[in-house]
Amino acid sequence: MKETSFVADWAWVKRSLIINRLDQAIFPFDTSVSRLAYFIECVLVSVPDWDMDSSRKVIRIAAEISENLSNVKTLCERTVQKLKMRAAILYELADLPSLSASILKDEMIHPILKDFFVRKGPFRSLVSDFSFTNYLEENADKTKNISSLVLSSDSIQLSRYEQGESIVKDHFLVGCLADIAKHNSVELTCSELNALKAVLLKRLALSTRENVENSIFSLLKIIGFPAEFWNSQVQALRNGLLDTKYDSWGFASPTGTGKTFLARLLILETLYKKRQSKVLYIVPSRALVYEVVKDLSSAFNILEIYVAEVTPQLSELSSDEEEKLETASVVVLTPEKADLLLRLGVDFLQLVSLIVIDEAHHIESGTRGSLLELYIWRLKNYYANPPRIVFLSAVAPNLGDLTRWVGKNPRDIVLDNRSTRMRVGIYKIRNKRGIIEYPGILDLQIVSNPEKTQERQLVQLAERLSIAGPVLTVAKGKKTSQNIAKSMKKWLDEKSVLPCLTKEELFSDEYLRLDSRLEREMDSVVEMRSLIKHRIAYHHAGLPPRVRCAVEDAIKIGLIKYVFATTTLAEGVNFPFSSVIVQSLALREPPEKGRPSKYSPVTPRNFWNIAGRAGRPGYDKEGQAILFEPSLGLDKIDAVIDDYLEPSLFKSTPVESALAKALKEILEIIEAGQFEFKDFTETVLPNGAPRKVKGAVNLLRTGLIHAKATKIDINIESILEGTFAYCFLSADEKVASLKFFLAQNEVVDSFIAKDNSPPVELLAQLGLSLETVSELCNYIASLDDWKIENMSGVMHGGRLNFDQVEYLIRPIVKRMAEIEGGKLQSFMSDVVLKWLSGIPLAAVKKEAGFDSSLEELVSVIYSRVQYILPWGIYAFHCLLEDECTRRGLACYSGEVLSVAYLVDAGVSSFDAFRLVKMDFERVDATRLADYYYKNRHKMQMDVMGWLANESDENIAKILRGWENRRIDFDLPRLIRHLRGVS
Repeated sequence: MKETSFVADWAWVKRSLIINRLDQAIFPFDTSVSRLAYFIECVLVSVPDWDMDSSRKVIRIAAEISENLSNVKTLCERTVQKLKMRAAILYELADLPSLSASILKDEMIHPILKDFFVRKGPFRSLVSDFSFTNYLEENADKTKNISSLVLSSDSIQLSRYEQGESIVKDHFLVGCLADIAKHNSVELTCSELNALKAVLLKRLALSTRENVENSIFSLLKIIGFPAEFWNSQVQALRNGLLDTKYDSWGFASPTGTGKTFLARLLILETLYKKRQSKVLYIVPSRALVYEVVKDLSSAFNILEIYVAEVTPQLSELSSDEEEKLETASVVVLTPEKADLLLRLGVDFLQLVSLIVIDEAHHIESGTRGSLLELYIWRLKNYYANPPRIVFLSAVAPNLGDLTRWVGKNPRDIVLDNRSTRMRVGIYKIRNKRGIIEYPGILDLQIVSNPEKTQERQLVQLAERLSIAGPVLTVAKGKKTSQNIAKSMKKWLDEKSVLPCLTKEELFSDEYLRLDSRLEREMDSVVEMRSLIKHRIAYHHAGLPPRVRCAVEDAIKIGLIKYVFATTTLAEGVNFPFSSVIVQSLALREPPEKGRPSKYSPVTPRNFWNIAGRAGRPGYDKEGQAILFEPSLGLDKIDAVIDDYLEPSLFKSTPVESALAKALKEILEIIEAGQFEFKDFTETVLPNGAPRKVKGAVNLLRTGLIHAKATKIDINIESILEGTFAYCFLSADEKVASLKFFLAQNEVVDSFIAKDNSPPVELLAQLGLSLETVSELCNYIASLDDWKIENMSGVMHGGRLNFDQVEYLIRPIVKRMAEIEGGKLQSFMSDVVLKWLSGIPLAAVKKEAGFDSSLEELVSVIYSRVQYILPWGIYAFHCLLEDECTRRGLACYSGEVLSVAYLVDAGVSSFDAFRLVKMDFERVDATRLADYYYKNRHKMQMDVMGWLANESDENIAKILRGWENRRIDFDLPRLIRHLRGVS
């Protein structure tokens, strides 16, 4: 392989694989085809005797050579088919089954053999009642090809064993056929047949049945678990995934290597062996909560293992959530909600035997990372016998650092084998040409006349890459993603290549649902309605959650070809993109008063997490991430592009502690004279301190309060030494950090000791910054008794009293702050009151006088109002109860707490709230509840009973209203479900 000729040939192969992906012709050297074919034959002959793990790289090279030669246009069809078969065999042996499947998915080969390679039919999933008789009849071989007959027979034998229908597992006939082929002509060569036998034996070793206990196998068969593991999954099993002696276990492996199915297996095994226990599954975002719940529910519902989503808004647990926690075996939630459950000390936590922390690298991500770290630290001290903690990540090379921090007997495994090829390129404009530079391989011209503006250059690149499949462009921000999406449509129209959805697609559920939600929840003239008809969409936080979900569903089934999104789409959720374009690596941070504009980098780790969206297993042979050089912004973040070009997980930078970063930043700004140490020893943190610093300090204080409330032994030095952050601090930083920790403990003790301070147990339960608690307490203390008595008037008959509720909302909006210190601005009170009235968002914008765009309003409501305000109202309720106790007042009955739930849902009554919880859209829920309320004297049943018995015509009339509003696409389904329940 080191010969000059082979080096040159291999360089041509690597270039050609890239060129062919964009449908450009490849031309081999005159003698290279025969030399490379000889290399493939040598590998095929030798591979059955090789150790697969140590020879994987050579096998993969041979597979890529064979794949590439099959693209040479001058070769005859029979030779091309043989080369594709050889490539598929070699990819199987190189542990790249997705590439094997993509090679043969469109080939005319025996249907059973195709199913074997593509993993369809009985080769895909375990099936309880699969009929091999019918399968064989439907796929009878009409060619009388002896090689196909033998291989099909062996494949069926393997599948029968995998499905648990046979005890015979390795008596394959292909070995006998290989002996015959030594002296006789059959369709496949002796080397190919021997290599195929090696594939069968490898697939047998990877079969689910071979790698799990019989009792678990029977359950996996019921839920339709894959019939075979991938090699990365077997490595995880062999390294302790299911071994409970490892109290802390971690698995890091690139996107698309099967972590989702490993999580299913781990959860199932845990619940099977500990029947009454529960599992916590922690993910970093609301979108992922939704995705994981949907995925696990689809697998486990048949076993009556119930999966519950705990909503991320922060208030006390509702009765519905308490009931869900009691009945669910698996609870999926964000770190914020996990932290809340710990602070509330809910009973079910004592039943938790397993905690899965997915996307564990987020422990280095700002305030959320600090929260996750302090949560895990408190978990370790909360339990006498802590539950097992399992960390999963696609981009954390040092996951072992986390497992060692948490466990007494830790173990981890880090693998770097991707399921598809991954390449990164840099798009450059040079000499009036658009070039993608693939470092160390080639500079490929893909555009001959680049557009003049960056935006049009970007859409021009997206169109060119779309030849290989759907394209995701990660834009700088919400507005940018929308603008580029519009430019994409305009550019395609100008070039007369604007795609359109087919008639069938325009009548698909996914399109109609998305179009309905866009019109109803945004506006009838919202830009995306026209874009999606042409396979273009954008995705960002300025879309309501139901709209974002509908966009994601449309992407997943292939309705959308071009997606323009912010980085939020890239986290954890799987989408069928072939290419990802990154517009910029410098993202502008939200402005902070008194501080200059700052840019934060898309770190190499975040970049590779985004890049992991490219390459669809089983469809794409390769995924590509393209950095758009004209607007990368490297100068703004002091970064070098070389840091983003190395795909190896082993070569990526280690995950650090966000808390350690915050502590270092505190020490740096004190050292630089920007602040004094004493500035951080007051209840109110200094104005101008960075958000992440405020977030870390407030989280440290709330963590100390929780430790005191739960009687965790408080030794400040041991607390610091027990953090993940401690591993990343220098000796001097450890000394300074200990001083800082001691100072924060004094602040907490001083606050608790005040005469008017709430009980420490209540402070721990609230989890607010001391500043916010102080402001709310002082306001409540200033209220006359009669004003406190009037607080009971905010609700009447399960409905908001709008004459009274604004006197609750306005002071809370003014004082309530998120953990990083940011507050809602006073004018948001008007937005909140209109939001509570249950009117459409466009009407909220108009009636509240919100000057920015509708998308900005949506972002503020769902990202800030829903996040901060229910938490603040709940805190106000608790502090008001405490004040009533102090004054000896018996006039308050908890009505304020009801408002927290209604703010979360954006409705004005509990009847509407119940409908929202059943997935009715908030405006529909409000209109139905209002109609019921006005006619309640005629009703002999509750709102659910009335709705189940009301005519479809009248329901539609109520919902259309005076503006003839469009009916929700999902309304008939919701009504059918309601009638079935009633």
